[in-house]
Amino acid sequence: MSTRAARRHNARRMRQRAKHVWERVWHRDPNGQQTSRMADNVQQCSCWSCGNPRRHFGAKTRQEKRADHDRTEQMRD
Repeated sequence: MSTRAARRHNARRMRQRAKHVWERVWHRDPNGQQTSRMADNVQQCSCWSCGNPRRHFGAKTRQEKRADHDRTEQMRD
């Protein structure tokens, strides 16, 4: 169960992360409204470099690769 202090801490942490993205990635100086809006979801676009690799390249996740490897190992035994 999350306490009020934990929620406030996480909200502040996500605002700082959003500000970092604005400054370092987009080279812009954000205002408070932009960082608050972006703090809910830092990923603002779905281009090939920011989006899901499975959707853009057909790549498998680490979990799917591990499951495939385990399946082939079980088939050998």
